[in-house]
Amino acid sequence: MRSALLITASLIALIQPAIAQTVPDDDEAEDQQVPRTEIVVTGQRLDAARSKVEPSLGASTYTLSNEAIEHRPGGETRDLGFILAQVPGVRRDGSGALIVRNAPGKIQYRLNNIILPEGVADFGESLSSRLADKTELITGALPAQYGLVSGGVVNVTTKNGLYMKGGQAELYGGSHHSVEPAFEWSASRGGSSLFASGSFRRSDIGLAPLDAAANPAHDRIRELEGFLFADHLIDEEQRTSLILGSSNERNQVPGRAIAGLPGAEHAHGERRVSNHYAIAFYQRSDEALTLQASMFGLVSNEVIRPDEPLSLAADGVSRATRGWRRSVGTQIEAAYEAGARHTLRAGILLSNDREREAERDLAGTPLASAALFDADSVEHRVTASAFVQDEVRLAPRLTLNAGLRFDHVTDVGEPAQLGPRASLVYATPAGFTAHVGYARYVVAPPLGEAAPRSPFSGGAVNDSAREERDDYFDVGLQQKLGEWTFGIDGYWRSARDLLAQREWQFAPIERSFNYRRGRLHGVDLSLTYADGPVTAWSNLALAQANGREIVSNQGEFSAAQLDYAAAHDLPIDQDQRVTASGGLSYRFGHLLLSGDLLYGSGARRTAAGGVPNGARLPAHATFDLAAVYRLSLIEGRPLELRLDVTNLFDRSYGLGDGTGFAGGAPQWAERRGVFVGLEQSF
Repeated sequence: MRSALLITASLIALIQPAIAQTVPDDDEAEDQQVPRTEIVVTGQRLDAARSKVEPSLGASTYTLSNEAIEHRPGGETRDLGFILAQVPGVRRDGSGALIVRNAPGKIQYRLNNIILPEGVADFGESLSSRLADKTELITGALPAQYGLVSGGVVNVTTKNGLYMKGGQAELYGGSHHSVEPAFEWSASRGGSSLFASGSFRRSDIGLAPLDAAANPAHDRIRELEGFLFADHLIDEEQRTSLILGSSNERNQVPGRAIAGLPGAEHAHGERRVSNHYAIAFYQRSDEALTLQASMFGLVSNEVIRPDEPLSLAADGVSRATRGWRRSVGTQIEAAYEAGARHTLRAGILLSNDREREAERDLAGTPLASAALFDADSVEHRVTASAFVQDEVRLAPRLTLNAGLRFDHVTDVGEPAQLGPRASLVYATPAGFTAHVGYARYVVAPPLGEAAPRSPFSGGAVNDSAREERDDYFDVGLQQKLGEWTFGIDGYWRSARDLLAQREWQFAPIERSFNYRRGRLHGVDLSLTYADGPVTAWSNLALAQANGREIVSNQGEFSAAQLDYAAAHDLPIDQDQRVTASGGLSYRFGHLLLSGDLLYGSGARRTAAGGVPNGARLPAHATFDLAAVYRLSLIEGRPLELRLDVTNLFDRSYGLGDGTGFAGGAPQWAERRGVFVGLEQSF
């Protein structure tokens, strides 16, 4: 009877707006944690001091613990982008990249508050959730320490061997010939600790399927990922850390049906992407001052080889494209508690980025500059940013956070920009919090796209992509009542030269363009319930995003599209008016049951009458289920048996059809999948 009631409650919870954070099981916590020695206490104090350097005061912040991730369908086998799709106002496009509040463009990723330089692919697709102890999405009117993007920031607090012991070995697989072996390992000695993880994944579905087939043709993926975090406590006030990460992905590129090219849908190609990054970190904290300094580096590569007959049929050339990116930089930040009422923060960021793009035929001969890229183009960007900020406690319950940010980017039209930020937060001991904030953002186009380029279609040179400027207003409140937490957050964003992306027709290659004006607004609602073994969450996002007049890379569009966009406010491709998610998890004894839901009202497409982005794809809803049973077999070490079912009702729906302004190929969701896993602790 109790199980039946819980199932009924889960169905009710799935249609209400919320977000979840699961509390770890007591037995599980004992297996993973080490005793609270003096060294552990010192590490926790330094962690708390580090979090004070970059608070999200006044912004909208959503947090997921590692336990919450493990209890959801797919568990730690899912990348961070998939997990964050359960956050209010967030969804993934067919490529796996996150879309936050209907905003086009990339978001920023950080590890332990240190920026990861932008690679050739979105980090949400390559960062494994195994490395995350806590994952935060910070969006809205962000404080002055966050810059260079306007959509949001994903900050991952990595696992730390200082607080864990032993490891786990896992084998996971099932539908679509998928298999994924993985491991985690952690250890510490004295003030030194180490955490490492790695995985290999093979599946017959990599990129978004081009049709509704249950088993897409020529879409195989091979992916290898590794991560290491080393930490050393020098004394009670100082620590040093090192992060090393690597991912290598090899995708088949399915053929794309193209008008006038018979048989194109049977063609295929290949895409290889790799990201290798390193971060060295130093922290010093005393009673009033916390200083942290880091150096980071990234090496990123991408090779795309479209089908040779398709390339020859399209323009008489069999081509392959390759991109290299090298980034190095430093980030230095400090927080100083100047008495009982003020906390001062300041910091600088310096980065040097170099990118090379080349296009060659399959024999290795460089192509002429009239092709997709210049034969060998090398782009260079230096970014220098600085911020100052004062957190003022105006009253016991009222806090003002005001700051100013300066960004200088060398390869854009106006390299130097100022961005004021301010927020006001009211919080009571009874669990009520309200905030209102304003932020001025400046976003540079991707490296290499701030200079004129030849259009994909082979026409004349276009106007170059421009930097985007945003005025962002955000207001919200949250109330906690016993086991329930309710939140509502509204936003309005006005953008000049709104950046968006358009994909090439023959391969997954994107180029940016600008709308002269963009307007994005909406409201996010959330509701969470947590009581002992039961956790339920649901989210509802209502949003609208419009753009007007295309002012860069015009050669990628038809004359009719340009004329219509110049005379109308039209929905941008990412405009999905309703997005919802929710779920429930329940643990009784050694068994955990969970389920979640994703709903979308449909992305934009061109209407039958030819009106650009005047129609939308059909609405869709998918359900996932999971069951995890915990045993103790080998010397009392836990063994977890997992069963996951994704897209339970085998819904077939499109994520995009390639007719909108974003172009590209059709994208479809994966069909039903059944997966099993074994995870042995040691």
